Amino acid sequence: MEYSKQDLLDMYYHLVNGRIFTGKMSQAVNDGHIRISYHSAYGEEATSIAVVSALRKTDWIVQSHRVQPASIMRLDPYKFICELFGKRDGQHFGTGYDFHLSDMAGDGRLGVPMATLGSVVPMYVGFAWALKQQKKDEIAVVFQGDGALSEGVCYEAFNIGSLYKVPMILVINNNNWAMTTPLNRQCVNPDISDRAKPFNIPTQIVDGSDLLALRQAMDKAVVLARNNEMNVVEVKNLRWDAHYVRQNSSYRDDMDEIRDAMVNKDCVKIYENYLLKKNLIDQEYIDKLKKDCAAHIDELIQRAAACEYPRFEDVYRKECIYTMPETGGDL
Repeated sequence: MEYSKQDLLDMYYHLVNGRIFTGKMSQAVNDGHIRISYHSAYGEEATSIAVVSALRKTDWIVQSHRVQPASIMRLDPYKFICELFGKRDGQHFGTGYDFHLSDMAGDGRLGVPMATLGSVVPMYVGFAWALKQQKKDEIAVVFQGDGALSEGVCYEAFNIGSLYKVPMILVINNNNWAMTTPLNRQCVNPDISDRAKPFNIPTQIVDGSDLLALRQAMDKAVVLARNNEMNVVEVKNLRWDAHYVRQNSSYRDDMDEIRDAMVNKDCVKIYENYLLKKNLIDQEYIDKLKKDCAAHIDELIQRAAACEYPRFEDVYRKECIYTMPETGGDL
């Protein structure tokens, strides 16, 4: 598929912005602004960019770890940073962070993620089925990691999703690690998407360092989903950072592979070189874009740092907590 110059440049902007954002948020952990476990998308940004770029604004995405670049494409970046910082101007008054980030009523179209590993897969098979029943021309895209796909409920979801022909794409971010467990200790077959094949679910495997290949795979996946055919896109990535920022990585034995990937498999450098060869950008364009993105994110960080923390009434509201008489809710 051919993309216009503007489409190619838009993807480059989001890719660069996502990379800078990822680095700035990791630094925000060290600076004490983010006081929870932050799961860096460093090296995996192209996955988010390709997914969101291929979708309509009316389509739904459901996040997991390491898709923050997708969040800032869909949400107000200032509100997202405030949420990460636990501040009152956040998407959920600074109480949900990025683990439980959603935007069901707004323009972001972010579905509600679940804390239980793998549970969003069956949940959003049901959600996609509801979209189909309501005859809405919308699809649901669910991000999950390699560890989550080892949960039994995912197999049940494959069966129901295929049987009821739901408009859903499952994007598996296979980055070789489920927290501290390497892929070769999770499963015999490293191609996780093969698990969907017995259910007659179409699958694709794509290199996570190649933004254009990712986008083309997503374009195919979207066509299938709009025709009510659940399908799977498995993205082969490598987690460059620890499971969360500042975690001890002494358990890892693939540091040489990471160093090589940073040089030869960097999604930003690869796409940048493609645009340079096409004469769509030059070094001046690159330098200015990176400078402008960094300055804008720095400004948002300063604003978020100055924002106040949530007040009691922000947190203890009926719609934010389980409804019980003790909390003022109704049975």
